[in-house]
Formats: sequence, C-alpha cells, structure tokens
Amino acid sequence: MKKGLANIYGSPGTRVRFAGLLKMFFPLILIIFLLGLLIGNLTGKFMPPQMYAIVMLILVVFGWLMYDVAAKSFGAFLKGARGEEIVARELSLLSSDWHVFHGIPTNGIKGTLGGTDFDHIIVGPAGVIIVETKNWTGRVSVEAGSINLNGVPPSRSPLEQIRKEAALFCKILDKNIEHSTQFKMIIAFASDSLEEEATKIDDVTVCNARKLQEVISSLPKDENVSKEKQLLLIEHLANLCE
Repeated sequence: MKKGLANIYGSPGTRVRFAGLLKMFFPLILIIFLLGLLIGNLTGKFMPPQMYAIVMLILVVFGWLMYDVAAKSFGAFLKGARGEEIVARELSLLSSDWHVFHGIPTNGIKGTLGGTDFDHIIVGPAGVIIVETKNWTGRVSVEAGSINLNGVPPSRSPLEQIRKEAALFCKILDKNIEHSTQFKMIIAFASDSLEEEATKIDDVTVCNARKLQEVISSLPKDENVSKEKQLLLIEHLANLCE
C-alpha cells in the first residue's frame, strides 16, 4: 500500500525574503528620517539655512547609492529563497513517515520573522536531519574535504555553517526537550550543480536537490529516537512554525 506524502510545516524562504526587503529599504528609511530632522530644524539654529540644501542633496545622493547596492544584494536573497523552495518541493515528496519544517527561527522563539532561521528540519525514521540549502551558480565540486565553487573554496564554508547550525539547534532543544540523538546534516544544492550528485564529507552528506529523496530514504533508522520523543519534538517545532 502506497503511503501519503510528508507532513509539511512552515513556509520556505519567508525570512530570507523579509531580510532582503529590510536590507534594501533600510537606507531609504534612514535617509527619510534624517531629512525629517533637517526639515524640522529649518527655522532653528542647527546650521545656516543655505547649508540645508547642500546637506539634503548629499543625503539624497548617499541614500541612492546605498539603495542601489542594497537592491543588487536583494537579488541574492531572492535567489536563496527560490533555492529553499526547490528543496522544499523535493522534501514534500517524502513519505508520510516524515515531518518537514521550514524556517524554524535559530533563536528558538516563535514569530521572529526578521531573524535568521534553519532552512529545513526533518523528523522521521532516521531521526532528526538538518538540511542547509545552497543555490549556487557554477560548478560545485568536493575536493580534499572542501566544497568548492568553480574550483575555489567559498568565503563562507557551508560545512562550517551547517555544523554551527547543528550545535545551535542542539542548544535550542536543550532548553525545551531532553534529547539524546545525533543530528544528521545534509547540504543540498538546489541548482543540481554538484558534480558527484551525492557524496559525504565526514559527518555531512552533500547532494543535489534531485537526489534528496533517495539520500534521506536510504538513511538507517535511528533507534535512539523513541516515538514519544519524536512526537514531542514534532509538536514543539510545529508550534515554532505557526
């Protein structure tokens, strides 16, 4: 008998988009605030009246330059959000034994839309899995234990990133749920740009998005995660996704 599909909680890419918008519009908000202060002091003695026009012009030019830079970086945020959505679609096709959570806040506090988050947390037969999404453009390869883009290590190692996320997630659970399981870690490339399709670097699995279902389904069952503990964890994470 064929099982249903995975249980899904949260929305992929929501916080990424919000952070991108905040970064893009913050310069404009700052400039508007400063202009407001200037206008409010037009009749005061803050500075000679003839200087206001010069200062306002400088502020407008500076704000526009900042906005232009922020607008370009917003594209990177959107790309990251699209990557999370691609990976989320693959995860949604897992069997109903799995519970998939998107956008769990990294501080473990419900409703922090503007903060950082874990891309995807999965709970199921193989225990707890943390999935970090990368939507890189270019040739991705694994060389000498390092994940490289076009043959060059990135400025921020995704291996270090996901290991820090695992340690952070462990602290969150320590505050809320007693646990004794080793988290599994997966780095998934939404662009399917990894040459080897799927490989492993020490304790981290690295794969293309299209291989996610196969990789996760082949993981051995985690006997340390009881049904009761699993249900408790699912309830807690579902609450954070609301």
